[in-house]
Amino acid sequence: MLTAAESDGLTVDGRPFGGEVRLAPDPGPASAARVAYGERRQVVLVREGAWGVRDFDPEILRAPGVRRSASLRDDGSLWAVFAYAASGNGSYRYRFPYPAAPDAEGLTTVDFNRALLPPCAFADHLVCPFPPPGNTLIEVAAGERMLAWGAPGVNVRRG
Repeated sequence: MLTAAESDGLTVDGRPFGGEVRLAPDPGPASAARVAYGERRQVVLVREGAWGVRDFDPEILRAPGVRRSASLRDDGSLWAVFAYAASGNGSYRYRFPYPAAPDAEGLTTVDFNRALLPPCAFADHLVCPFPPPGNTLIEVAAGERMLAWGAPGVNVRRG
């Protein structure tokens, strides 16, 4: 249950909120979360039976002149989270590329064929970040499709 006064500045479903409302886990990207505080989105989630709220601030990871956001790893390489325009339609919602460290000019090459599924694609109890604003690319109909281990009509051979 979310309880707030209108003076707290929260919105629910895009409207100023004051009172009490029962929330369910948000199924989509942070931008579609029901609860917001200004530009920030509060995503309601449940992991291993425990409820939580993840705060997404669209200003984090943005830098002037940068079109895509990535984080610097300890070894100098980069880590990013991205989605395709049609992610979730036959494929997992997003991927993690790990491009090499930028060169002397600050440039690197991202091989999207080597982008990995995040750990949360394999287990519901794991929490992974959503792609930040601007890290959604055009539709690419290639790569792995939805995981269907043990789904009706799917035969899985191992070995």
